[in-house]
Amino acid sequence: MKNFLYRFMAGRYGNDTLNKFLTGLWLGTAVLSIFLDKKFIYYIVWALCLLVLFRSFSRNIPARQKENAFFLRISKKPLSLFGGLKAFADRLSQRKTHRFFKCPSCGTMLRVPRRKGRMNIRCVRCGNQFSRKIR
Repeated sequence: MKNFLYRFMAGRYGNDTLNKFLTGLWLGTAVLSIFLDKKFIYYIVWALCLLVLFRSFSRNIPARQKENAFFLRISKKPLSLFGGLKAFADRLSQRKTHRFFKCPSCGTMLRVPRRKGRMNIRCVRCGNQFSRKIR
């Protein structure tokens, strides 16, 4: 059975970021259709299901790659907001053991272990040295 699936999927596009997004949208819409008894939502669920299957089993790989590249380009900005939130959460969890400073030259966020007094900090990106008081 496993070999049959390998042979069947050979030369087909498979899964990518856009397909994962569409699958999540499909499942979310399916759950929504349970609570909202509207006929058009069922059509949307089936359309999303067929689109996911069509993209997965397609043999036109350049076209699917082009669609995925377009999706990645337009989703880059909204996803970067969540990346910033993750970095903030990481800094928040490390606030007792480390201090965070921005390099005055290039703006890179630098993590420095907490100590008392003044410390010379060197930026790993641009090599600029600056001094900060660390409490």
